[in-house]
Amino acid sequence: MTKLMCINATQENEPRIAVVENQRLISLETQQYDHTRSCGNVILGVISSIQEGIDAVFVDIGSQRHGFLPFKEIMPSCYQAEKTESSTIHDLIQVGQTVLVQVTREEKPNKGSALTTYISLAGAYLVLMPNNQKNNGISKKADAAERLKTKEIVSKLNIPESLSIIVRTEGLNRCKEELAWDLECLLHHWNKVHEAAKTVKTPTLIHEESDALIRSVRDRLRKNIDSIVIDHEPTFIKLKDYLQKTRPEFEERISLYTNAKTVPLFSHYGLQGQIQSLFARKIELKSGGSIVIDYAEAMTVIDVNSARSKGSKNIEDTAFTTNSEALYEIIRQMSLRDIGGIITVDFIDMSNEDNRKKIEDLVAQKIQKDQLKIRFEPISLLTGCMLLSRQRTGPSIVDQHYEECSHCNGLGYTRSIHSVASNILFKIEEICASEASKTLVIHTSDDVGCYLLNEKRGQIETLEKRFNIKAIIIPSTALINEKYSIKRVSESNRSYQQRTVKPQNNTRPKWSKQQQSKPLVPNQLYKEHPNTRSGGVLQRIMDKIMSSNTPEQKEERKSPSANKQGHNNRSNHHKNSDQSERRNKRTRSNAHMRRGNRKRPHGENKNKSQDSPDRMDD
Repeated sequence: MTKLMCINATQENEPRIAVVENQRLISLETQQYDHTRSCGNVILGVISSIQEGIDAVFVDIGSQRHGFLPFKEIMPSCYQAEKTESSTIHDLIQVGQTVLVQVTREEKPNKGSALTTYISLAGAYLVLMPNNQKNNGISKKADAAERLKTKEIVSKLNIPESLSIIVRTEGLNRCKEELAWDLECLLHHWNKVHEAAKTVKTPTLIHEESDALIRSVRDRLRKNIDSIVIDHEPTFIKLKDYLQKTRPEFEERISLYTNAKTVPLFSHYGLQGQIQSLFARKIELKSGGSIVIDYAEAMTVIDVNSARSKGSKNIEDTAFTTNSEALYEIIRQMSLRDIGGIITVDFIDMSNEDNRKKIEDLVAQKIQKDQLKIRFEPISLLTGCMLLSRQRTGPSIVDQHYEECSHCNGLGYTRSIHSVASNILFKIEEICASEASKTLVIHTSDDVGCYLLNEKRGQIETLEKRFNIKAIIIPSTALINEKYSIKRVSESNRSYQQRTVKPQNNTRPKWSKQQQSKPLVPNQLYKEHPNTRSGGVLQRIMDKIMSSNTPEQKEERKSPSANKQGHNNRSNHHKNSDQSERRNKRTRSNAHMRRGNRKRPHGENKNKSQDSPDRMDD
């Protein structure tokens, strides 16, 4: 079972990171709207209002909408008074109070970001929780033996009492030195964030989450990934430097794809067609069944259909086989499309209770592989539907690549021509009954205008005689479907009053200029990895020994005359070339700068100051 990570960065404004298993896409992340991504950012905000009815406060974090901070997510150190049984949120929190918050859920067009004061910083092996004094935790994917071993290592770490850590999946089976190294880097970064929050004005972005490339490698790179392929040389150098600092065991697995001009990377591995299927509403299954994915405001609805399913003995067997196959594809699509919130799956009805239990057990098994938290309820006996809830962090594929339809305003359907024309006639009657008018100018779409002038001509003439008006129908290509406007010409002042149904322009919220600036504390966590420092010199010595045992050098050592003649040739060469001699001197004098060498060459001034390789760069 081959598994690889493909990184397409030929379009620098939109890099794509895909994880492929047996030529099948199982994970995809893009950075098209990453400049507006805020999940994970640490911001110094100010409390703008307190809502006691919903037990929460709103925080100004510099975006178009104020962030939502529940009272349960406010740590006690932020309270302005001592909490008692009779204390209310107004007694403990004040408007205008500054708070250091972290975004836990992205801002959406109709609601602000979700915030928390319990900040967490993700590293290569650990997650640091500075404001949480609870017990340390270990990844849920660890088995009993790994959990026991990791607890023993964590107990030996020097963890301050005011914080706690969680060992990530990649931190399992790591030595004490590696976990201590990651903890030291995270503590150093948190101290800089904490100090910066004391000296700036609100609202200010202090810490920004890593970009899509680093974030994907940090969160999705696992030991079972055989290789990493990149088609962009600058990105290749950037990622290789990151892996040298954080995951040196993957340094040999990274490679540069050089045939991008002839065959694009994603086309070479057959991923482009699979990515395009993510935008399809209906997905066909191998057995002949299908699933249909529809998006609503509060939830996502997935319908499983038997369609052309064949090969089963009876209807119950057909339902179970199709539901089982659909379940694999549903879990995969949820991850690829990053579907979050409430998800309702309408399975094909199964009368056998054992079959329903098998589907539920299969769901419990498959959701464990998802990185985000997923919960589900048993299949309802009344409706045959299963209800799931998936953690929402970043924008889904709908938020990134879709805009609201200007024809239907997101409904999915448009009003018929007959319905729009009837609505216009009722509107004309309402306007004429309320105020005296001589002329009405109706601008509408071509289809509706033609329908009014042909099919509704008699009703229009009846209205003109009834109210003594003149109705002028003007079809316009600028209007679509149910959009129309009515201009009324008053008898007294002949002024035009326009009644127009304007399409709503729901665009993605943008950060203010202050939030679009760079964070105060750059996200440069890591110094040299301990494995690199410990094995660098020995590895170079072994490489030198192995390189000196080549057949050509062995033959040269066996022939003294050849060595003597080679020595004379080199001597004559150095005498006749001053430039070559100066270059060799510089090379020898700079040998101490190579990685792995700790000492300066003899003859250097020992009193000169030099930076320690273990020092953390500020």
